[in-house]
Amino acid sequence: MKNSKLILSLLIGILFFSCDHNVKVETVLNEDDSIDRTITLENEDSMAFQNNYFGINDKNGWTIKKERKIEKESKPMGEEDWNFTFSKHFSSIEESNHDLNNDVDTLFHIEANLEKRFRWFYTYTTFSDTYKAIDRFKLLNQSDFLTPEDYAFMKRLPPEGDSISKADQLFLEDLTTKINDVLVPSAFFEESFDLVLNIATEKGMDSNWIDSIQHHKASIFNSTIDNKELTEDYFFLVFDSLQIPFPKEGEEEFYTRMKSIESRLDFMSYANTGKYLHTIKMPGEIINTNADSLAGDYAVWRPSVYKFIANDYTMYAETRKLNLWAVIVSILLVMATVYVFVKKK
Repeated sequence: MKNSKLILSLLIGILFFSCDHNVKVETVLNEDDSIDRTITLENEDSMAFQNNYFGINDKNGWTIKKERKIEKESKPMGEEDWNFTFSKHFSSIEESNHDLNNDVDTLFHIEANLEKRFRWFYTYTTFSDTYKAIDRFKLLNQSDFLTPEDYAFMKRLPPEGDSISKADQLFLEDLTTKINDVLVPSAFFEESFDLVLNIATEKGMDSNWIDSIQHHKASIFNSTIDNKELTEDYFFLVFDSLQIPFPKEGEEEFYTRMKSIESRLDFMSYANTGKYLHTIKMPGEIINTNADSLAGDYAVWRPSVYKFIANDYTMYAETRKLNLWAVIVSILLVMATVYVFVKKK
């Protein structure tokens, strides 16, 4: 029997019971529209400087600073926690997005956007960083499980660490249970079951047997929820009990391709257990932002993971710069107008 690390009891808790870690992202927007990025990952294992869920390392141009965390109680060699600080300069928004907003669905995605608006005397610059939704399930419709009230609640949650009312705390607990006990197992089953059907079709399984598998979908799902020792070969044990002749060569194909689903679950587990701090430094005084706090030309956010668990979360800041040349031109135009007017008199 093949045992998967994705036993159902682990799956049900995977998104909310892993070890906490800290993620700090600092973005500096320069006058020439270039960007300096600094990403700090705290409480990581010793190999996170090479392999991490941001996909950043020295091989793709990041400068790395390592610091072993001082623990009150020493840990065995190789199990210590480390802090890593990654830094890189990008000459454009496009360069930053190439590194941090690619198509790999097992990495954290940060999308940068820059907009400039000319208004004669002033130029307005708006910069934003967007954390892309960390839900990487591809087949399940969230709205079948989450209500508009759920989305609105996640959107209005205060910064991480701030207190919430007792009523909101109860709502949050119910929402966590809904995601943890219903949405996650349902999404995982949907991905796994779809993989089974695809492999059955690819291996030339008779369409009548495929129809039989689809007919038993609901009962198989219910049994996976009831079965607390679910293993990777559970589908095939069920098929045997139903006397459905699933191709043997398809089983090994299933185990291999399940790794993609496992990798996405691993990423979601990591992202869900993070504590996030995000800062954007603008080239001038900030006049408009959705930041949690301001410190001079720094905008600071402490977003709860619920902000981007299901939807993208955008953090923006806007500055205004006086166009001196426009002021000078305007003065010259006024003077010229006055001169012409006086001369005509």
